[in-house]
Amino acid sequence: MRKIPPLNSLRAFEAAARLQSYTLAANELSVTQGAVSKQIKILENHVGKRLFNREFQGVSLTECGRGYFDAIAHIFKDIAAATETLVHGQQTGAIRLNALPTLSQRWLMPKLAAFQRAYPLINIDLTSGDGDVDFTLDKNHGHAIYDIAIRTIHSSHRSRIPHSAALMPVMKEEILPVCSPSYLEAQNHDENGALSIHGLTLLQHGTRPNMWTEYFSQTAILSDGKFTHLLKHSIVFEHFFMLIEAAIRGQGVALVPKVLIKDELDKKTLTVAIKNNFISPYQYYFIYRRELQNNDAIQSFLRWFTN
Repeated sequence: MRKIPPLNSLRAFEAAARLQSYTLAANELSVTQGAVSKQIKILENHVGKRLFNREFQGVSLTECGRGYFDAIAHIFKDIAAATETLVHGQQTGAIRLNALPTLSQRWLMPKLAAFQRAYPLINIDLTSGDGDVDFTLDKNHGHAIYDIAIRTIHSSHRSRIPHSAALMPVMKEEILPVCSPSYLEAQNHDENGALSIHGLTLLQHGTRPNMWTEYFSQTAILSDGKFTHLLKHSIVFEHFFMLIEAAIRGQGVALVPKVLIKDELDKKTLTVAIKNNFISPYQYYFIYRRELQNNDAIQSFLRWFTN
């Protein structure tokens, strides 16, 4: 018989890994932080590997921990979905979904297969877009073009969302400066081995031209104004998937949301160029038509993806 780790330990690990915090995991599970720590220690002893790095500002997954979390996370979602089906019956319906192009490809689509396993009778119609959210009716079909949009919203722009739309936060946007290993090796480094900022080609996102300015300002790598000349020697791309490809091909350093480059970091086709990441003022949201707040298919989708 296969030996499965204690369920309480797995629950504690899944929550802590998903939330990147023992404290938040404890709140979600209605236990103490010490109880979460104890259960994770039991799991680490069971598998014989360290799953978390304990850091001053919190915890982060080790490489083993990340792989284990990716392998088991869907199981808890499947259990929740199966329970919901048992209690309420099999969910049916259709969802028209519009998401950011690169996020669709690199984050959403890999998860949709698991969602379809959990809710096989909910049909998904996926399109991509990055413009303003528009829930006006399509005159040819008699309904809105889409029911849910996934967008990034600046912290100061939430009030601009129309009253007809409801928001559900998905995740914060952690930004990493990345490049190819060969590009990094070819650059100048100081006497301590740190990368010299000067001389780098900075790859820019066309619709978010202030990313490098925000990055340098928040990380205080360079004092105000001393980085503006660097931006004159840059290449601009419309989409993140273009930025990522350019960075892989050694064209320079790109600022990219970490969630979009997990595979590249794991496979080491991209590496972190500067050891200063930051949480951008943008956050990912599900934006959906307020009139669908009681739609069972919509709510099942939102719960599954934000759990």
